[in-house]
Amino acid sequence: MSETEVSGSGGLPAGRRGLRRRARAVLTAGALLAVGACAAPIPLVLDPRVAAPPLRPLAKGVVYKGCAIRFTEVIDARRVPETLGLITGRAVMSPPDSVAWIRSALPRLVDHGFTVAVAEEESAVAPVFSGTVSLQTAWVTNVLANKAATVVLHIEGQVAGGQSITRNYRGDLTNINWATSDNELKVLVDRAFVEAIDVMAADLRRYCPA
Repeated sequence: MSETEVSGSGGLPAGRRGLRRRARAVLTAGALLAVGACAAPIPLVLDPRVAAPPLRPLAKGVVYKGCAIRFTEVIDARRVPETLGLITGRAVMSPPDSVAWIRSALPRLVDHGFTVAVAEEESAVAPVFSGTVSLQTAWVTNVLANKAATVVLHIEGQVAGGQSITRNYRGDLTNINWATSDNELKVLVDRAFVEAIDVMAADLRRYCPA
């Protein structure tokens, strides 16, 4: 009669016990690989300041002296202010202080020749617009090989002469999605923000003194 070595672990033969250990190791390794493959990419949190590309110098004599804008309040009116959306499965998040982020884009109006005062700041001259500015929409997405960003700013208040106005200004940008790098996504959102401000400047310029 042949003898079989028996261990104290459930009475299994040593050879069979070794096979069982190896099977468990293979299953564990497979599970870890699956978890790693399914883990979501680290979200991108945008910089708290909007970086604007330089404008071409204003034509001589087209600096809007005395053309002031006063924003009495800056509001983040988005339903979900924490996030802007997903790019190839990666979440893009707003900066923690989204109101400061919106405010950081407003000096773009200065590049267009306006004087800008915000909230508690006082304007040295009577503003051509006084009222609130709010961020209604800021989102990113990818479509096929492209990535896209949209920003919608809303103003509500009075222009020189007492007329009440309500306006929406939209910035859209679509680029080829080369690598979904942090810098690509930040530039994409910043440029959409700046485009909305540029449209605002072109609209409010009509109220400036001749």
